Amino acid sequence: MSDDLDRIRQRIDIVDLVGQKVTLSQRGKTWKGLCPFHDDKNPSFQVNRELGRYRCWACGAQGDIFNWVMETQRLTFTEAMHELAAMAGIKLTKGAECTTPSQREAEDALMALALKFYREQLDKASRALEYCDERGLDRTLRNYWELGYAPSLGDALAQRIKKEGLSLALAQSLSLVDKDGGGSYFDRFRGRLMVAIRDERSRLVGFGGRILGDGQPKYINSAESPVFQKGRLLYGLHRAKEPMSKGEPAVLVEGYFDVVACHRAGLTTAVAPLGTSLTEDQVRLLSRWTNQVNVLLDGDEAGLKAAERAMEMLIPAGLTTQIVTLPSGDDPDTILRREGADALQARVKEGKSALEFQLWLLERRKSPESREFWQELAELIAKNADPLQSETWIEKYAPRFPGVRDAMAKRTALREMVATHRPAPAARARRREAPKAPRGRRMFTELHTAEIRILSALTEGHLVPQADTALREASLWETPMAEQFRAAYLRMAPERAPDGPLSSWIHTLDDEDFKSFLAWHADKASLLDPEAQEKEIEGAMERLRERAEARRLRDQMVEPEWDTESLRKLTERARRLKKGDEAKSETDDDLFA
Repeated sequence: MSDDLDRIRQRIDIVDLVGQKVTLSQRGKTWKGLCPFHDDKNPSFQVNRELGRYRCWACGAQGDIFNWVMETQRLTFTEAMHELAAMAGIKLTKGAECTTPSQREAEDALMALALKFYREQLDKASRALEYCDERGLDRTLRNYWELGYAPSLGDALAQRIKKEGLSLALAQSLSLVDKDGGGSYFDRFRGRLMVAIRDERSRLVGFGGRILGDGQPKYINSAESPVFQKGRLLYGLHRAKEPMSKGEPAVLVEGYFDVVACHRAGLTTAVAPLGTSLTEDQVRLLSRWTNQVNVLLDGDEAGLKAAERAMEMLIPAGLTTQIVTLPSGDDPDTILRREGADALQARVKEGKSALEFQLWLLERRKSPESREFWQELAELIAKNADPLQSETWIEKYAPRFPGVRDAMAKRTALREMVATHRPAPAARARRREAPKAPRGRRMFTELHTAEIRILSALTEGHLVPQADTALREASLWETPMAEQFRAAYLRMAPERAPDGPLSSWIHTLDDEDFKSFLAWHADKASLLDPEAQEKEIEGAMERLRERAEARRLRDQMVEPEWDTESLRKLTERARRLKKGDEAKSETDDDLFA
């Protein structure tokens, strides 16, 4: 597979590829333009043709041709690889994908046959049609959402698959049929209204079935398989992704028919997890298309707990989250049928912020007469609101503060409670910084200047052996970022220095910050001749050895067995090393400014 990737890289010019979407102008070795990943006012986006990489120094977006296609077309890596291979006119080898084209075609043929079968059966199933009528699902909607029916007869689909000459063994792997102890195949779904499940690329990957009448479980899905992984799917995303990409917030609901109800009401960004709590993969999937999510779950206690869990997943991922609370016992479908589309849309627009929702839940679950209520309220305000917002909430709740009569005293007491729960300044600063902003050029300030010089030598072929020697000397490196870069280098070149120019091996590194560091320095031509450059690297290595020695001496000074004279000599030695290091730092600061 790595050979396929290398051939694709050789055929695809990243400047031509990116230039299809971004207007680029050449500046030295790089091409610059406005970043397509954020509202860029000044050209912050750079493309390096030689290294095959792009980087925005404002928002931190970076990568190679595969990252570009994945991010701009919302594709998986495998899909991006196939897209670029087709563009380059390259036929991928067998090991380049998990399944061969013939296997995928066979899977798709089986899934299409099953869908056709279920849809044909729905027109013959009076009970299923009655249920659809009760839900307001006319023929147009049934066709649009590809609803069907699995008959109660035990092997109707299995017989159809056999008749069509398709593989029952493959059908079993796709959860269409199962096999009994005698080796006979029978249908997995029986007596259920069927819902077709497609991934974000619109590929049919599974089915969900709702039982009609009494019985448990009410819903079942296709079993986990390489094709169907419910924790990585969102029902309705193939229809919701386009309006999401135009800036409309996602609407997260609980089930299939909640999605259908929302779309009927004009909320065309509605999606749902497949009968499980929201997963990290589903959150990442959402974040590809939107930065805002309205959580619209059932109004009972189970729905409220699910909303809390969703909020805990969405907010840390950087998604602005609002919670829409429905009356207990209601869901989007009942609201739509009882009150109409406008009412459902209005409820979504009136969603609560995360803090509003948490305070609303607190009032539902605890009495304002209890001390626990006020402790939790103060903690929620302190941790989730800035000082100005805090005052707004204090003004709202202070009149109900117990045990104090004077209005001003009530506000003061509550304000003090909030203050006791407010994070320390350093903790607040860390929280404001999360999620961490891309470092851009600022990452270089986290490295010692001698470390920068040695690491940057990797961009110049004749200096790579020297840099490689230094990178294998563990005691030289002192800053966390240098250790991070060194570890990435040794994972890439565990035994010897890489061969060839930087462009031939930079993509094999697994650290994006290190790639950006090298790409930045590759654009900066040295004014020194090769011999002077080699001496420069030797000087940088000597400086790092001296600093390592100084650290060792400082560590020894704390040992109790050292006598006074030994301690004096160590102190003097450390002082000389420090003085020399400071003098060299001034020179290096000029060199790397």
